[in-house]
Amino acid sequence: RPLRPGDFCYFSTAARVNHCFFALITKPATMGMSGVEANQECVSQFARVRARELAYVIFTVHMENNQPKDIRPVAEGVQGESPEATWDEFVAQLPRNEGRFGVFDLRKQTADGRQVEKVIFVTWAPSEASVRNRMIVASSQDALKGKFDAAGMPHVQANDADELVYSTVVAQVIRE
Repeated sequence: RPLRPGDFCYFSTAARVNHCFFALITKPATMGMSGVEANQECVSQFARVRARELAYVIFTVHMENNQPKDIRPVAEGVQGESPEATWDEFVAQLPRNEGRFGVFDLRKQTADGRQVEKVIFVTWAPSEASVRNRMIVASSQDALKGKFDAAGMPHVQANDADELVYSTVVAQVIRE
């Protein structure tokens, strides 16, 4: 079959490599390297997090016939008793054997009394997930971030639950 935008290619002939390169750079800007796009519901859910209506939203790459089709929201949550409790609830909803994306309204009171609020983007690609799943997650995250039009949004990438400890994430994202 002919190559399509977003195809992965590993060919040795110069003509095929050039054709493959062209196929990869002519894809729409909101489409990830995996060829998936985030649906409109992702954008509306992100807007709710940014407006502080929701504390977080978790997204997944929806598969159809064993191929990635699109990115969809799968879970959401509101602010809990404390920012740390809300973060723990968010982390508890991330499966241990499958990648996900999330946006989270991170809130923290600094040592000098300032209230800092940042919406962060989280990529969860656990080491227990299949190599294929981790590759799909890695190659699809730009499609989701591109839909959000959130340049400069802090990004946390985690492959292990130890990387999602609240204090570690806060230290990475918020400079006191």
